[in-house]
Amino acid sequence: MENKSHKYISVAYKMYVDDNGEKTLQEVADEARPYRFVSGLGYTLEALEQALVDVAEGGTFAFTIGKDKAFGDYDEQLVVELPRAQFENDGKLVVELGQVVPLRDEGGNIYNATVDEIRDDVLVLDMNHPYAGLDLTFEGKVLVSHEATNEELNAYLNQMTGGGCGCGHCGGDGCGDGGCSSDHHHGCNCGH
Repeated sequence: MENKSHKYISVAYKMYVDDNGEKTLQEVADEARPYRFVSGLGYTLEALEQALVDVAEGGTFAFTIGKDKAFGDYDEQLVVELPRAQFENDGKLVVELGQVVPLRDEGGNIYNATVDEIRDDVLVLDMNHPYAGLDLTFEGKVLVSHEATNEELNAYLNQMTGGGCGCGHCGGDGCGDGGCSSDHHHGCNCGH
């Protein structure tokens, strides 16, 4: 049975970022490990979904999503300094440069932050998305595009609610077994 309001889409792509006119390759999803998603669930960038939902299976695409429709402007106020001691256990630092760490605010909200700098007394943490302030260019091919079956829709809903990635290729613990790549910032990260 198919679900007429959601499409199952699988794409192979290269994603480039444009930073002040310089185009740099940032992500690759090849045909062996494509990026797969179900449209209309809010799990993928809306502008990416809109650009791909009408591309026919087998069709190619090339488009740019401006920073305003991707991850917004880079916000200097989202760069914070926190005491180094908060990231130590028995006097030993338990994080490293470039690591993404979860931070919780007073309201209980959790934010991911990247460790940008480690100083003697503080850590500099950046809560901006890694692609904030950048235009994203996607070039690739639609491998599969059809109305999502109830099974496909349920697998992705399970993934979104913390029941594992739903891909069936990552082992019993979702993607935590190391068998899946972490190349993608839009989905289950496993390419399956």
